[in-house]
Amino acid sequence: MVLRLIRQKYRWLALEIISEKNIGKESFISALKHKIYELFGSFGDVSFRVEEYDSQRGFCIIRCLREDLRRLRVALVLLRDIQGTPVVMNDLYCSGTLKKLREELKKRRLFISLLENT
Repeated sequence: MVLRLIRQKYRWLALEIISEKNIGKESFISALKHKIYELFGSFGDVSFRVEEYDSQRGFCIIRCLREDLRRLRVALVLLRDIQGTPVVMNDLYCSGTLKKLREELKKRRLFISLLENT
């Protein structure tokens, strides 16, 4: 009998964190985990990892399992407060690979700079 391992499939999600203050990476992760637990309990746990985080620009890239993407997005939309600071999460783009995500973000930056120059 041959056991075949099933490969985990991931999705990459780019976010913009809009707030009055800079939010630290640890604060963001803690608040997101708390919101996921509050919404789905311990049986609806979402497996995710913050790959890139820039508190100055309010930019974040998260990797999560494909089957957890919907729950992660729901938690992000309903996350309105991090340590007393009101926040809004802007879901910029979602992709199956990090390379494609970066390409799409680069295209969008070029488009926005083109609009600003006209």
